[in-house]
Amino acid sequence: MAKSLRQILKVSFCPLPHSTPVSAIPASLYHAFRDSGAREGYEDAQRLRRNQLYRLTLAAWLEGDHDGPARFLPALEDRLWARLEETNW
Repeated sequence: MAKSLRQILKVSFCPLPHSTPVSAIPASLYHAFRDSGAREGYEDAQRLRRNQLYRLTLAAWLEGDHDGPARFLPALEDRLWARLEETNW
C-alpha cells in the first residue's frame, strides 16, 4: 500500500478503533419523537452509526487486500447489522 494511503488510514480512522462497540439507540429516543416530536436524539444516534459505517467501509476499501486480512471487516459487519436492525419512522 502506498505511504500516503497508510497516512490517510492512520489519521482518519484512529478515533474509531475497530474494537469500539456499536453505539446504542435506545427505545427512549424513538419514544421521545412519539411523545414530544423531538427527533434530534434518535437522528443523532443514527447519524453516528452511519458515519462509523461509512468510515469503516472507506477504510476497508482503501486498505484492500494489501495488508493481509481485512482488519476493518468485523467492525464493519457489526455496524451494518445494527443499521439493518434500526427502527425507522
